[in-house]
Amino acid sequence: MTDSEHPPPPAYEGFDQMYVGGTWRAGGNGQVGDDQDSWSGTSLQKIALATSDDAAEALRSARDARQGWAATPPGVRAAVLHNAADIMTARRDEIVGWLVRESGSTAMKATLEAGYLPALLREAAAMPHHATGQILPSDVPAKENRVYRAPIGVVAVISPWNFPLALSSRSVAPALALGNSVVLKPSEDTPVTGGLLIAKVFEEAGLPGSTACRCGSSATPATDPAASPLAISWPAAGDSGASPAAAFACGAPPVPVRAPGCRP
Repeated sequence: MTDSEHPPPPAYEGFDQMYVGGTWRAGGNGQVGDDQDSWSGTSLQKIALATSDDAAEALRSARDARQGWAATPPGVRAAVLHNAADIMTARRDEIVGWLVRESGSTAMKATLEAGYLPALLREAAAMPHHATGQILPSDVPAKENRVYRAPIGVVAVISPWNFPLALSSRSVAPALALGNSVVLKPSEDTPVTGGLLIAKVFEEAGLPGSTACRCGSSATPATDPAASPLAISWPAAGDSGASPAAAFACGAPPVPVRAPGCRP
């Protein structure tokens, strides 16, 4: 919690735009949705809606960023995750307020969800130094087999509405920690707490444009095969309002990283 000696930072603004390739901008066709208060039904925020072209651009931007981010030293990647944890702590009241209004959380549930995030991010911050390889024996004389762990590339995350901040972050943070770039598609019911808020936090934490957050209908897939993600993380239980095939399917099917209720 904040106190008089550590006043909270100014609240985030600009949630009426989407975050693509390190830039906040309107949707390609200018359409907006209405993010409503789950308790009163009043409007919280106008949200830019994405088209299939916006989705393809987000995926291409993530592909362009993946090699630079993967080559970033593990200590730098860890520092970004630690910065994000500090920001989540400093903004806990702001985050709790959004969870209560947007996702319909009780104050207790929202406080638990917001309190869980710093520990999750710090755990992810330890991962860059744990991505070790192996030297294995070979049946070929004077030869050895070496195994290297490398980022898979672009990870598409499709998250649900019920624990939007926690479930989105549980996929986004480890993917970034291990050198992947990320495209995040939150639920239409929780575009701020499931996506845009996370983009704001990582932008403030110093992430160099390797994440791309888009909000829009899951029925409009990216149609450019060159923009297909290499892996999909779907941290949803039941109907999250989206499916990997509907949201990002194009070209060869990506590798499923996580299914509901299953370990990776």
